[in-house]
Amino acid sequence: MEHIDALIDDLIAREGDYVHHPADRGGPTRWGITEAVARRHGYHDKMTQLPRGRSRRDLQTYILACPRLCRCRRNCAKIGGGIV
Repeated sequence: MEHIDALIDDLIAREGDYVHHPADRGGPTRWGITEAVARRHGYHDKMTQLPRGRSRRDLQTYILACPRLCRCRRNCAKIGGGIV
């Protein structure tokens, strides 16, 4: 779990606060969460007000639920390594 927390912290640091750049196909984004993803997860307020903690929880849920990541974790464990 520590590795997942580090991955999320790194992602949030790279993505930063609110961004809405016309050239970005993802649309409005805050803390690494696009507006479309936020809406899908039940967030209906302004994206500029999306709490960092909520972004963190959504990112953690996505990472833990991602089937490909789970397969990768199992395979890495078999060869003696690990990513999360």
